[in-house]
Amino acid sequence: FVAARGTQVALATAANLGRLARAGAAHFVGRGDDGGAACVIGGGPSCGGFDRIPHGVLTLTVNTAAPRVCAEIAPDVLVIREVVPAVRELAALPHAPKCIVLDICACPATVERALDVAPVLWALPAQALLGWLSRILEQEPVYGGESAMNMAVALATRFGCTSQTLLGCDLAFGRGGEAYGDGTAWSGCRVDVRDGAVDFGSTRDAMIANARNSGVPAAYVREQGSPVLMEDGTSGLALETWVSQRAWVEQWARRHPTHRFANLSGGARIDGWPRAERVLQGVPFGEVPRVTVDTASLTAEVRRQVRAAREAVASEQPWRSPDALDGWPLVDFAAAKDVLETSWRHLPIRLALAERGPIVLRAAAAVEAAFEGS
Repeated sequence: FVAARGTQVALATAANLGRLARAGAAHFVGRGDDGGAACVIGGGPSCGGFDRIPHGVLTLTVNTAAPRVCAEIAPDVLVIREVVPAVRELAALPHAPKCIVLDICACPATVERALDVAPVLWALPAQALLGWLSRILEQEPVYGGESAMNMAVALATRFGCTSQTLLGCDLAFGRGGEAYGDGTAWSGCRVDVRDGAVDFGSTRDAMIANARNSGVPAAYVREQGSPVLMEDGTSGLALETWVSQRAWVEQWARRHPTHRFANLSGGARIDGWPRAERVLQGVPFGEVPRVTVDTASLTAEVRRQVRAAREAVASEQPWRSPDALDGWPLVDFAAAKDVLETSWRHLPIRLALAERGPIVLRAAAAVEAAFEGS
């Protein structure tokens, strides 16, 4: 992850923090009272049938599903995490979501577009590299797994929804090789199966181009499929990323043994989320809880990190610096990919350190420029 996306994530975070610092305040996700019910809508082959969602159930969806979902209903929450732009998913939505929850690491171009679509709430993912940010902003991070769907489940719990239903979260290919539902962002993306491998052919071209345009390595055209047990008892195939997302929601159910979970998706079997025919209900849901956070302190902290990183490179004993304990995590994250490469080449330590100084300086300059909006 660090090698493929670390630099882009760090600079997107810096740019978003700069935006928040200049605004002086921002809305972050809050915590609600228990008793509500939520339906989390993914972009899988079963994405549809939203008339099955009763009034009073909180609806959360993800950017991949947004074009299909928002063609029929106005979801309460649209969750976006990608550092790859999700601008095309936000274009001309017939029904705007009531709010958009953005991961603090989301692509700045997506942020720019989202602000024109609906009120924005921010979420801090529970990542060790962002622990300093939770402390500065005094905000509890969201243990949101590795996808927007995972974070939507975590947010539903944060908002007080002790009953949750999955819809369109197949986490497996459809019987015809479909990867996503009709009308979703990647509608038409499907695979042929050959000797256990899944081949997307040209159906992933738009996704690949979107990734490359943002400097992120493109998704594979061909990769190994992972066998999964389907809800109907037959065997199916999934991408490895879907397998790990399924493991995360299974763990979530185990972590919340007093809550109720159900699955209307009909794809891969998800332990702890029994197959259901209807959406679970609870106390009628009201407003999505939010808190207003003072963001003025971000400027001093990000500038401190940039200054401290530069001083560390210039010093012969950086560990003696008064900044050494707090460090410069945002700069380190931006530099991590290139620093790792000096380790992978097994350079003698003196040569590796000689290369790492300029790497850190370039990362500090990039973080500074992103934060300042230049």
